[in-house]
Amino acid sequence: MIVDLDVMAVLQRTAATFPVRTADAFRALAADDPATTRAFGSGALVSWGPGRFVNRAIGVSLDELDDASLDGIETFFDEAGVPPSIEVCSSASPGLIAALASRRFAPVRFNDLLVTTGQVVDDGPGINPAVSVRPVDETSQADWHRAFVDGFATTPEERRLNDELAASLVHVRDAVHLLADLDGDVAGCGSLFRDGFVGWVGSAATLPQSRRRGVQAAMLDARIGIARELGCDLIAATATSGSASSRNLRRRGFRLAATILIMTRVGAVAS
Repeated sequence: MIVDLDVMAVLQRTAATFPVRTADAFRALAADDPATTRAFGSGALVSWGPGRFVNRAIGVSLDELDDASLDGIETFFDEAGVPPSIEVCSSASPGLIAALASRRFAPVRFNDLLVTTGQVVDDGPGINPAVSVRPVDETSQADWHRAFVDGFATTPEERRLNDELAASLVHVRDAVHLLADLDGDVAGCGSLFRDGFVGWVGSAATLPQSRRRGVQAAMLDARIGIARELGCDLIAATATSGSASSRNLRRRGFRLAATILIMTRVGAVAS
C-alpha cells in the first residue's frame, strides 16, 4: 500500500499515543512508578521503565533530528535508566541511520507497519463460527486480564511484566478491550486504541489451548468493525517482520505501509 508522507506523519504521530497513555496509566496506579514520557517533536520519548516492553523514541524519525535533538533523546533515556532507543521509519532521511550509527546505535529488530481502510479481506481460513467476540465490561475485566497474561507469558518474569501491564491497559483512554470465547470458554483477547481518525489494534493474545482455531481472525474482524463505527479512516498495527502476527494481519486485509527499524545504543548500561 502506498502511503504519502502526510499520512505517514499522522501514523507516526499516533503511534506514540498509546504508549504515552499507558505510561500515564502506570503512574495513576502507583505514584512512584518509573514510567515517564516527554513530548518530542512529532512524537514522544517513552520509557515504561527498566525491563518493561516499551523504552524508545516513537514517531520522531520523520523530523529533522540534528545533533542537539539526538543528544536530547540520549539524555532522556540515560536519566530514565534504560538504553537509548529509537524507532526509525523507512520513510526517514537516510542520514538518520548514519547519524545514529556514529553514536553506537545498532539495529535490534524490524517491525512491519501495516494499515487497512477497513475492508476485511479473507485470504486465509474462514472465521470459525464457534468463536464469538464481546466487549469487556466491569464484570469481565478479570477474564481479560487473565487472557492477556496467560496468552503472552511463558516465564515467571514475563508473567510479572504482563500482569502489571494488563492492570494498566484497562485504564488507558480511548481504548476498547475485547474478549474472544471459543465453545463457551475464554480463548483470547485484543484491544483497539483510537487517536482521531486512526485506530490501532494491539494487545492480541490467544490462550495456548485455543491457538490455530480462528480466534485472532475473529478478533481482528471485530476490531476493524468497531474502528469503522468510531469513524476511523485508517486502522493500523505493528508486528515483527516475518512473524505469524504479520502474516495474520495481511490475511485480514492489512497491507505494508512501512518498515520500522528499532535501533538501540550498544554498550549502554541501565542504572
